[in-house]
Amino acid sequence: MQHVQEYDRAITFYEKAIKLDENAATAYYGLGGIYYERSMAEKAQKKFPKSHRFRFE
Repeated sequence: MQHVQEYDRAITFYEKAIKLDENAATAYYGLGGIYYERSMAEKAQKKFPKSHRFRFE
């Protein structure tokens, strides 16, 4: 149960970071990783490409 709470807090953190900076590649990557770990593949697939796009601009 503790892992679920930690993931939920991390999701909130990453979403706030993205709102502050839409080019925050690390936040997109972290959020994608959490979605992947929580078996939310569709959401993860939407975040990972953004992490790479912003990282190399």
